[in-house]
Amino acid sequence: MHLFSRIVVIGISLFFIVSVVGYIYLAYGLPWKHNEMRQYMNHYLEERYKDEFELGSIRFDRLDGGKYFTTATAKSTDVSFYVETSSGGTVEDMYGYEYWTHQGDQLIWPIIKRYYTVFDGLSIGLRFDETLPVNLPLEEHKAYTWWDINVHIAQDLTDDDIEKAFSILQALQQDGFKLEQFYVGFYDVAIQVFEEHIPLIKDKKELAKFVKTHEDVY
Repeated sequence: MHLFSRIVVIGISLFFIVSVVGYIYLAYGLPWKHNEMRQYMNHYLEERYKDEFELGSIRFDRLDGGKYFTTATAKSTDVSFYVETSSGGTVEDMYGYEYWTHQGDQLIWPIIKRYYTVFDGLSIGLRFDETLPVNLPLEEHKAYTWWDINVHIAQDLTDDDIEKAFSILQALQQDGFKLEQFYVGFYDVAIQVFEEHIPLIKDKKELAKFVKTHEDVY
């Protein structure tokens, strides 16, 4: 084989090797960090939530600070969620959010159905306090969550609906839901109350003050 041909073959081989190594780095980070990050994240989750977890493939994001990330599934709840480890070693996970989003559906739907057997839809928003306690069981995180409840009723508003909406609001509060917004929409108008006014509502007359046209809803 001529010298030039050998150089071409070697060049192509080196290019292929560098391309493969580059892809592995971009997708997974340093190869020896792959298993280390898996063990690190798994240990963090087990210590925080006192449960067993199954982790998916470890991925690496070089453009976002060199973080490692994956999905994990909790054995006791079967909830899947996102988890990541930054280059500085800080672990963040979405277990609480995914868990309480699911639990919120299970807990809030029955409350609505006590008063409306048929309704157009229910949407639930959820956020956590920024200083969520680390050494607190997941089931007790509810006290650190804020809820945005939106119910849609397929009819015009009646006086009876204000009574029902007030009963739903009371039931949610009695069940420990801290509400950021409470919204019940009808064909003609909507009831919309934000967190600063919710504690002031003691009866349906007070709630009726928050009936708005759809143009006034924000």
